[in-house]
Amino acid sequence: AGGQMAREGAAAARRGREEKGGTRAAAMAAVALMMALAMALAPAGCDAKGTDAIQRLRSKSAEASGGVWRVMNTEEFRDVTQGDERPYSIVAAVMLPDHQLQREAESIKQTAKTVSKTFSDSVKKYKKAVADSEQDVFFVFIEFNPDTADIFDKLEIQSFPSLVLIPKNFRIDFAESSFHVGAELRPNVANKEAFDEFLDTFLGLEIFTAEKEEPSVSFFNIILAYFTIVLIGRMLWTISKNDMLVPLMAVGSIGVYWLSTSGIIKCIIHGLPMVTYDHDRKPRVFVHDSKNQTILEGFTISTCYVLIAICLSTFTFVLPYVKNQNIKQLGLYTTFVFGILAYFFTMEAFQWKTYMRTLIYGFNL
Repeated sequence: AGGQMAREGAAAARRGREEKGGTRAAAMAAVALMMALAMALAPAGCDAKGTDAIQRLRSKSAEASGGVWRVMNTEEFRDVTQGDERPYSIVAAVMLPDHQLQREAESIKQTAKTVSKTFSDSVKKYKKAVADSEQDVFFVFIEFNPDTADIFDKLEIQSFPSLVLIPKNFRIDFAESSFHVGAELRPNVANKEAFDEFLDTFLGLEIFTAEKEEPSVSFFNIILAYFTIVLIGRMLWTISKNDMLVPLMAVGSIGVYWLSTSGIIKCIIHGLPMVTYDHDRKPRVFVHDSKNQTILEGFTISTCYVLIAICLSTFTFVLPYVKNQNIKQLGLYTTFVFGILAYFFTMEAFQWKTYMRTLIYGFNL
């Protein structure tokens, strides 16, 4: 009887363990199923969101003039850029509105035209090479206005016009003060070839630089260049034969000196900024380009330099040999007065710009 009871107890314990193991296995299977469903549904949701955004962008690009969508407020831009799960790239040109652009310098207007044409050409190349259903690069214009000012702040725009690339899956968070778009994603706005090469490099494409225009060298161009060289050579030979080459070179050297001391080359190379910054280094106030004033000041001073040199040379080497005493005396006084006035003007301008006085051995020049 004791053995029978032991056997029945062992069987009951075995049945209990089996039931408990079955319950645990069922629970584990349910958890695994739930995890699998979550993993399957999450990417589906993200893919659906990205697909919806890319379809809206394709629709906007197709409806926009020239295939370039114009962003007029921050919400439009937020809807298609927020986050880091973005299966498409955006090439943005940040521009001034037409009424503000008309008040800018001619160089800024010309650059804006160049950017617009570059954008149009790039869009045409892209749409020609990629089918509408496969396009994942979109070109947009962002005009500066109160509704888009937040975009300009977060993109850290410092001049107009500017180009910015936002690649696929590049993290954009409107809650932060900046999008952290580096200099490597801001192509040169003035060089079309460099822009095309930039797009092919960063987008992994080979469509923008595939069609390079070959230089056109026709028979007419060759003949025209040949006769131009012959004509210039003939002119120089005639000038040299009449003993006018040395005076021409002298006048040319004065002109080179005048341009060199004006600083115009530096003004052309180094453009002045169009914006000022607040304490957070964000662009806030738009100002007109003062490059024209800088060029005018440089030409004024270089003209004074040349005038002083001409007065000194005339006073020393020309007027002393004039035989008419009245003309000689008038010329000496005139060159002396004009030379001294030009010298004083130069010194005053130097002090005005630098707040420094020119002293030699304690004497104020």
